[in-house]
Amino acid sequence: MGTRNSRPMVAGVVSLAAAAMVATALSAEAVQKYTATPLGSLGGIYSYGQGINNSGQITGYAELAGRYGSQSGPMHAFLHSDGRMVDLGTYLSDGCSFGFGINSQGHVVGESTHCAEPVPRAFLYADGIMRDLGNLGCGFVFVPGGGCASARGINDLGQVTGQTAIGGREVHAFLYSDGEMFDLGSLGGGLSSGYAINNRGQVTGHSLTSGGQEHAFLWSDGRMIDLGTLGGRFSDGFAINDGGQVTGASDLGYGGRSHAFLFSNGQMIDLGTLGGNVSVGRGINNSGQVVGSAFTPTNEQHAFLFADGKLHDLNDLVFVGLEGAILVSGMGINDHGQVVANGCTAGVCQAYRLDPVERQSTAVEYFHAGYGHYFVTALPNEISMLDAGTSGWSRTGLSFKVLAVDEVGSANVCRFWSGQTFAPKSSHFYTPFDWECAIVKSNPVWTYEGTVFSMMLPDVSGVCPRLTIPLYRLYNDGKSGAPNHRYTTSAAIRQQMIAQGWIPEGVGKSEGAIGCVPPQ
Repeated sequence: MGTRNSRPMVAGVVSLAAAAMVATALSAEAVQKYTATPLGSLGGIYSYGQGINNSGQITGYAELAGRYGSQSGPMHAFLHSDGRMVDLGTYLSDGCSFGFGINSQGHVVGESTHCAEPVPRAFLYADGIMRDLGNLGCGFVFVPGGGCASARGINDLGQVTGQTAIGGREVHAFLYSDGEMFDLGSLGGGLSSGYAINNRGQVTGHSLTSGGQEHAFLWSDGRMIDLGTLGGRFSDGFAINDGGQVTGASDLGYGGRSHAFLFSNGQMIDLGTLGGNVSVGRGINNSGQVVGSAFTPTNEQHAFLFADGKLHDLNDLVFVGLEGAILVSGMGINDHGQVVANGCTAGVCQAYRLDPVERQSTAVEYFHAGYGHYFVTALPNEISMLDAGTSGWSRTGLSFKVLAVDEVGSANVCRFWSGQTFAPKSSHFYTPFDWECAIVKSNPVWTYEGTVFSMMLPDVSGVCPRLTIPLYRLYNDGKSGAPNHRYTTSAAIRQQMIAQGWIPEGVGKSEGAIGCVPPQ
């Protein structure tokens, strides 16, 4: 693109003002949107995320590179932090390990075992050391999978829950606290397992009853409470928040149906499915948002988010980052709304972190009849000033959404001002492209004012990411005596402006989209 009338190559007259300074949170009615970041692996093909803390650190397990040219290697527990996946190792040089839970200090719990002959030992990984938590007596009875103990959840106090063999007779849920492992008992049967523990020391999991049914439980104040079912014979508790709310799964007692539930205020609430027969709740935060997996009407497994009383397919909420992958399970959600999920492409699965697009604001369009110029801003103080009607600007009735600075997966937008170069008119100029921003910074006509908001970028063909719409830009070619651009998400208005002699600018065929923004 060339430079006409000393204009920079992007954005227009006092356009698209500093949304980052004033971006507001999504309304309670809006469904949260996300960007996805693949976490990679430890040299192999696969990785699986299991838990996330409030700092966005994630644990799980990932495949190492295989030996002798093989792509498949052993699985090792990992800690993903600051953009890097760290191998937590194992007890044995030829062993496997699996990370299941993580607390706010980045301490990880899980199990370590021989890969070929799994006899897992519960571990706590802290300060670079993997430590065996022991068991309550292996004997000849092993936990499911063939071992003596497995750790599943850890709270911010360092208390751990999981399951352990008890003196060679039964397998019970345990609480590990202050260096000691305690038997949590059962609901009357010979098997119980702890899966998660909150910061009040409450534990959830499942246990056999005296009648041989498997039921979710809440262990609190030294007592194991049966949470019941949704009408069938079994239920499992997989996650618990600090308010004592539990999520998991329960069968309905008919048609092979098993649904995710939320246990709250003494009631087990059916969360439904995504149209299929089965769903499972795997993670819950302190706002009561739940993530898990559910089947669709076509029997495909998709990850879900339960929020504002509704079950949503997480795949429909991701702007960018999946690159064709399908999220099949949501495993954890923290209090900032970040999610650890697993996604698959052609049978190859890996862990993802989903980051909320938390802040959006509305850019309002104005027109100055005396100048023949358009202007948009999202700044409340500018909007108030222009709405006062003392500057000659009037609303056109049109607007569009913009994102805040540094939203994950988006491009920050530079803002420039023309000063008195075109007096009495003046222009603001915006670009979402780093290279273009650098060029305009070197132009003495324009003063750089900073990065002011962000938007998604189209691909080289001008196609926008999912859940966004094109933002078009048109240039007046300086015919008013000063450069001016108009921004619109309306293809019809774009054509009208072209018919009036305005020049379309942007990415793709016929210089289409300049950026991609959330729909109104």
